[in-house]
Amino acid sequence: MIGVGAFRPEMAELGATTMHGSDLYADDPAGARHEAGDLLRAGVDWSRVASLGALMRGALDPARPAVFKSVGTAAWDLAAARVGLRRAGLAEAASGNDSHPLAE
Repeated sequence: MIGVGAFRPEMAELGATTMHGSDLYADDPAGARHEAGDLLRAGVDWSRVASLGALMRGALDPARPAVFKSVGTAAWDLAAARVGLRRAGLAEAASGNDSHPLAE
């Protein structure tokens, strides 16, 4: 399950039962402690919240439900923009070539 909408402490889109019964991952665990309403309202044990990096390295247990919580990290926005530019054939802009008009 992926949660991306609740980005303030008072907001939640996923319930406590889901949080407590799942392996937990966040794009930015440190930021999630202040912004991820789903996790805050559920009162999760923060030692159970692993990073997206850990998930990508294969920490996922396929026998258990998992929740990925995004709190909107600017670095991920930049990475997504670069992928989009590369796929659109504008790889020079994505690689940081300042001479390209979209690199600004």
